[in-house]
Amino acid sequence: MVRRKRNWWRIVAIVLMLVVLVAWLAVEALKAYGVVYCETASIPKGIYWPTRRPPEKGDYVMFDMAGDADFDMAFERRYVRPGRYLLKRVEALGGDFVTVGVSGVSVNGQTLPKSLPMAFDGRGREMPALVLEGYELKPGEMLIMSGFTERSFDARYFGPKSASRAKWAVRPLWVWGDDS
Repeated sequence: MVRRKRNWWRIVAIVLMLVVLVAWLAVEALKAYGVVYCETASIPKGIYWPTRRPPEKGDYVMFDMAGDADFDMAFERRYVRPGRYLLKRVEALGGDFVTVGVSGVSVNGQTLPKSLPMAFDGRGREMPALVLEGYELKPGEMLIMSGFTERSFDARYFGPKSASRAKWAVRPLWVWGDDS
């Protein structure tokens, strides 16, 4: 009887190890295809699939921050971990008119939700103050915002950026925590 109990626990341990191994391999395989996990509140938390097409207005986008001086603060303050992309929503493209100021961000005269800039971050550090008045985005520029949290590090602090930094649009596979 004692021998059977030991064998049963061994089988359970082996099955659990196999489940963990298969889950780990599945995650690594998905990462190889560009699948990303959003762990911040900038867009709904979840798993996103790359569309491999250029982003359009309203799309969620993987935005490459490497080598951009405006994003150094994001890394220094640990808003984003090195090697990660910003995941945001494209709110404006070339030809759109953008205003950024103390009353928030507007695109073509429409104020975006949750776009008021903060004077200080959650740790009391001063945030950059950006002012743009009726700026027309040039072809090849985009404005990326959260829309899901007023605490997001987005275009309200760094303004429009080159659309070439958008790796690709992503679409939700499985999301949770949409607080909009």
